[in-house]
Amino acid sequence: MIAAAYLHDTVEDTVVTHADLVDGFGARVAGLVAEVTDDKSLPKVERMRGTDAKLEATFDRVAAEADRHFARPASA
Repeated sequence: MIAAAYLHDTVEDTVVTHADLVDGFGARVAGLVAEVTDDKSLPKVERMRGTDAKLEATFDRVAAEADRHFARPASA
């Protein structure tokens, strides 16, 4: 679940494919990522409904918190 949270925007924001995720992280993680990958061909209101949207929002929060926690302080 944590790996999928970190990877949830990978397919829609990079050249990485679902098959790449299966190869690198296994079918379970790739399946979770696929469930929350935003299908831009659907109307926005349809994309934001259901469990997948809630799971994606949770993944966004997990990834943002990890980024904040592990970010290096700016050099002075």
